[in-house]
This record gives sequence, structure tokens and C-alpha cells, in this order.
Amino acid sequence: MMMEIDTLNRFMVSVTGAGAVRILMPPRGQLDKEAALNLAAYLVALSDPTRERFEEVFEAITNV
Repeated sequence: MMMEIDTLNRFMVSVTGAGAVRILMPPRGQLDKEAALNLAAYLVALSDPTRERFEEVFEAITNV
């Protein structure tokens, strides 16, 4: 059985008309892993929806 995924935009991540990503309710203190993944997914979805650059950047970060 698959775990239900919380898709709530709890940090209110959005994109401005100029294409800048905004976090209207930034996290305070610690994030649990699920909240961190949720925020990361929103950031990727809004900053690189076609994932043209994400894989390359992710690869570079994980190979440091």
C-alpha cells in the first residue's frame, strides 16, 4: 500500500509575473523529511516545471 502524499502548498510557494519564485510563508526552525520534500517539490515544480536543468543541478549537488 502506497503512502498518501500531502500536496498542500503549506509554505505558499508561488511565482511572480517576472518569473521569480517566492516563499510567502518560509519555514521556521526544523522541517521533517516530508515537509522538506514537499517544499523541494514545489520549488522544482515552479522554478523548472519541465525539469530542463533540475537533473543536472541535482546531480552536481549530490556528487559534491
